[in-house]
Amino acid sequence: MYSHLPINVLIAGVGGQGNLIVSRLLAAVAMKNRVGVVIGETKGASQRGGPVTSHIRFSQHPLGPLIPHKMAHIIIGFEPLETLRASRRYSNEETTVLFNPAPVVPMLVAQGLQQYPKLEDISLELGSMNQCVHLIEATQLASKAGDPILLNVVMLGALCGLSLLSFEREQFVETIVNGVPEKYRELNRLAFEAGYEQGCARMP
Repeated sequence: MYSHLPINVLIAGVGGQGNLIVSRLLAAVAMKNRVGVVIGETKGASQRGGPVTSHIRFSQHPLGPLIPHKMAHIIIGFEPLETLRASRRYSNEETTVLFNPAPVVPMLVAQGLQQYPKLEDISLELGSMNQCVHLIEATQLASKAGDPILLNVVMLGALCGLSLLSFEREQFVETIVNGVPEKYRELNRLAFEAGYEQGCARMP
């Protein structure tokens, strides 16, 4: 568990995967615990599936919104190649990485102009850079819960299940449930619980 502030959490994905939603949920949980938080975001052509990186920094003192080079404590990857790109820039050997192995194929790859790396190669490079790497089948678990778009909520559940932050499970669930329309609450709760269980199973 990362218990000493500041704590830097980086979310790497592509447009449409819900980076900002998770950033806001994490910020809401932090504020319930009276922990200061600042959010920053960098993105490409997010509406067309371009890269999106969200920075969440927990601290009781003022900080800039972007995590410095090699200073991420936790990287949450919604997409494997974007996880690797983020790790190359922001991780160090003590960084904990969670990543969803389901790729979102870039346009140039779909057109045959570039080649997407093999998942095994991505996993090997992530492992060479970081001591703790956890593969979370977020897209698969979200689909079983009822909607693959909820992979972001699954990843949030996995983060909680791994006990990487000193926030209570009940606070996460309450924040998620209260943040969506009533008809989606049970679906979101199921997605979170699926991720939470996988996170618990990945604990050493």
